Amino acid sequence: MAIPDVFLEYLIKQGIDQYDANLYVFGRNGKPGNQHLGKNNMRFRFNKFREKL
Repeated sequence: MAIPDVFLEYLIKQGIDQYDANLYVFGRNGKPGNQHLGKNNMRFRFNKFREKL
């Protein structure tokens, strides 16, 4: 899957290029890893932020 340039630049500033390219970007424990987040994880996180706003 392609990552938009603006987001990729942000990820590089955060050190994403220091990880193995075969890892999932959104892994568990807030770091790239071998296990990806559940398919609804981002939606649940977004909903929490939206409700606070």
